[in-house]
Amino acid sequence: MHLLRVGLVRQAALAEIATGLGIGEFLLLDKNALMSGSAKSPAVLSDALEAIFGAIFLDGGFDRAHQVISSLHAAAIARIDPGDVGKDPKTALQEILHQRRLPGPVYSLAATRGDDHAKEFDVECVLPGLSVRTLGTGRSRRVAEQQAAQRAMAEIKP
Repeated sequence: MHLLRVGLVRQAALAEIATGLGIGEFLLLDKNALMSGSAKSPAVLSDALEAIFGAIFLDGGFDRAHQVISSLHAAAIARIDPGDVGKDPKTALQEILHQRRLPGPVYSLAATRGDDHAKEFDVECVLPGLSVRTLGTGRSRRVAEQQAAQRAMAEIKP
């Protein structure tokens, strides 16, 4: 439940709702903010929506605020895949291994290719105790590690 809540209150989710409601059109901003496009900024839109939620709570109480917030998040909640906990593959793999009381994954750089401006990295992910070895490739070491972790999860999922 905690991860669901985190996903619903993150800036991007709130800004999406605010955009759908057209809140940016009603914001009173100074000339510089208008010129810079702040009315469309995710930070400004999410802050404005949070302020509206606060006003609803102060004016109508908890039940009314809960009702409004729940209805505005209904579409986002309906799109949530219960199997996708919203974690990056490395974190998800680490947690699966921990739950099974297995040692964590070991990542190592297997190869790099290309010029400095267009490098490509190969990273190996080894799961000790499971005899699983996967390889990920990406434009950064981090991306390659994520891909290797995703492939490792695919091999160990029941």
